[in-house]
Amino acid sequence: FTEVGAQLRATGDTELLVEAIDQLRTAVREEPSLTIPRAALCWRVRGYGQYDEFNRNSFLAQSGQQVIVYTEIDDFTSERNEKGEWVTELSEELVIHNLRDGIPVWRQAPMSVPDVSRNQRREFFISHIITLPKSLPVGAYSLKVRVRDEKSNAVAETTIDFTIVADASLAARIPD
Repeated sequence: FTEVGAQLRATGDTELLVEAIDQLRTAVREEPSLTIPRAALCWRVRGYGQYDEFNRNSFLAQSGQQVIVYTEIDDFTSERNEKGEWVTELSEELVIHNLRDGIPVWRQAPMSVPDVSRNQRREFFISHIITLPKSLPVGAYSLKVRVRDEKSNAVAETTIDFTIVADASLAARIPD
């Protein structure tokens, strides 16, 4: 506080107070937090909260079905850069597990999701298009979504269950 006061007297730059408050908020947080309130398999995403899920999470075997993994993130960390912009740095990793034995059968390495904005974000979402592996046999699976906040090192995980089916009439359909 003494240092901020001295700098404020010397420069008259009130932006120093905003930065000091941000640093104080960060310092008093006990544990970095990050949550995933919503994750879904979709066929269309238009923006935050604007997505269209499949009518069911069942996909035809050996079809190489493309899906969009939509993830909403809360309690992420944003910090100001030297230009006064708000920077959020998240990464997302996806892993498919066979529900029968829990063994991972597919993995997408963590993908960086950087964001820079003039205004501090209060809502954040990630959407990635993936192709379900043609090699997945008929059965039940779980897609684990793991998000990491690169600024606070907080991690959040959630899962989305889906099935691979042999009968096309049981597979998800996109409305006309």
